[in-house]
Amino acid sequence: MDSKNNIIAIDSAGSILNISLYKDGEIKSIKGEGESSNNEELASLLKKILDDNSLNINDINTIIINKGPGSFTGLRIGYAFLEGIYSCLNINVSQISLLVAVRYFFKDLIKENDIICQHIRKGNYFIYNVINNKLEFNDNNFISTYLKQNDSKAYLINDVQEGYRTFNCEFLCFLPSEVLLKYYLYFDVPNIKNLLEFEPNYIQNISAKKINER
Repeated sequence: MDSKNNIIAIDSAGSILNISLYKDGEIKSIKGEGESSNNEELASLLKKILDDNSLNINDINTIIINKGPGSFTGLRIGYAFLEGIYSCLNINVSQISLLVAVRYFFKDLIKENDIICQHIRKGNYFIYNVINNKLEFNDNNFISTYLKQNDSKAYLINDVQEGYRTFNCEFLCFLPSEVLLKYYLYFDVPNIKNLLEFEPNYIQNISAKKINER
């Protein structure tokens, strides 16, 4: 694997912005102050983590973005920033689905027939089916049936309000940007070659398509 130095990973898909930096073989991270403040904090948080590590943006080799699934606003903030970087600076950019990266990060825990779930709204979830290496949108009933038929486990990566989950699961705790960074370092993730390759997974688009298919 080629040497990969000074890499930034950004997660703006969730409610709290977080950024991780890989430098000299170490990962350092920073989080935003509150929910739904990604637009206000992205530039300042990035500057802070660079300043704290005696770097500027031109010292960064690669920037990674969480491609989702996530909120429209959060993903657009991250991708708009990435588009500006791609257009103006000689920096590699890459996109990774967090659910796929989580599978690697917890590879000793999550088995082949298990599923990784991200709650979207009410009883609906975005699911990474490990055995099929497939991302899909589905609901409580599907998950409950799948777990019973396959004698498998569900792992949830975010909070669920009471009453919106009817299946047993284990909760995974991690910082998304750190997981994205480790996945990038371990695997040969391709860099984006043109703007047409930007593929944010907007939750609204995914759920609307699924509902329309019913």
